[in-house]
Amino acid sequence: MDKKDIVVSWDFNNLTSDDIKEITNYIDLEFPEGIAKYEYLHSIKDDLFEIPEVSDLLLSKLFAGRTSIKWFTFDISDDAIDEMIARFEDTENNCFERLNRNVDIESTLPQKYVCIKLEEGKYLLRVIVSSSYKSINTGTEVNRIRSMKNVITLIDFNNKFIEIRADYNTANIIKTHIYQQMLNRQLSEYEILSRYSNRLENFAYDLNDGRFIRVLSIPNLNIELSSEQERLLLDIIEGLNKYFTNRNLEDINNILDNADLSTNPLSFTQLFLAGLAKIGISTRVDIEEDLSSQVLYGMLQPYMTNENGHISFKINGNTDNKDTILIGINTRSVSFKTQTTEQSIEYIRSKLLGI
Repeated sequence: MDKKDIVVSWDFNNLTSDDIKEITNYIDLEFPEGIAKYEYLHSIKDDLFEIPEVSDLLLSKLFAGRTSIKWFTFDISDDAIDEMIARFEDTENNCFERLNRNVDIESTLPQKYVCIKLEEGKYLLRVIVSSSYKSINTGTEVNRIRSMKNVITLIDFNNKFIEIRADYNTANIIKTHIYQQMLNRQLSEYEILSRYSNRLENFAYDLNDGRFIRVLSIPNLNIELSSEQERLLLDIIEGLNKYFTNRNLEDINNILDNADLSTNPLSFTQLFLAGLAKIGISTRVDIEEDLSSQVLYGMLQPYMTNENGHISFKINGNTDNKDTILIGINTRSVSFKTQTTEQSIEYIRSKLLGI
């Protein structure tokens, strides 16, 4: 079995309208009424994969999409790898080159769907996991239906990492109930920004045409001011605004002299952040500079801890389309906010994991 043999109909939702338009350059598509496009494309997938150009496009897009990714690492001696690989290729227990036709849609635990070998020591395992319940209103009653996800995961025994393409919670469920049981060992989260001193800016600079465009942060100190202190702080800000219009230094000096905030030795920026739980900053779409060059971010950054940030980048040689990713520092995860490709995922993986 190979990738085309384990494609399911929902995977075709990862194709954009431009992708479908490109496919029509090689084959006529007439979408029947009453059937979703992704279902129709899946029904003719054998014909599509017969066309080399279409096959390349499909293999680049179908397992990617607008996905979230979390990486884990594991320890294993080189002497034990062959034994573990043999256990991993156990058809009966791991659905190796066999589709699981008996998925229990009522189960809350993840279930192996199919496993294939990509290359020596590297495998793709699809896992079906319960997502949520959806309520369907029939007009007379409401029925609840469990929604399931078919998740793409990769395991690379040579580089000792596991990639799970799912949100943070789902990835941890699969890690605990599938991979830790299969490998009989604990998995560790990759510190994804460790190669960049845990700084979003450094990572963005290392990407091709990388731009740090949005950030969500929390203040480092939890400072509480009284209503009177808040009023004094506002007077200072208003006084500074007036100074830049009337250049009256005496007025601003009087405001500063009378401002007794009684806050110990804290900077004005720290006081400015008092009472805020989160701070979100983003760049305008019409400017070239990224967030790290903006004055406000430069002023606030030493007093904040970044929780996540958006970065846009291009794949080398691709001058048209940009990918945008959300880096979760606390969750140690990456979310593609645009429909992506296997090439983009591989590019980001190589940068973050160094492999």
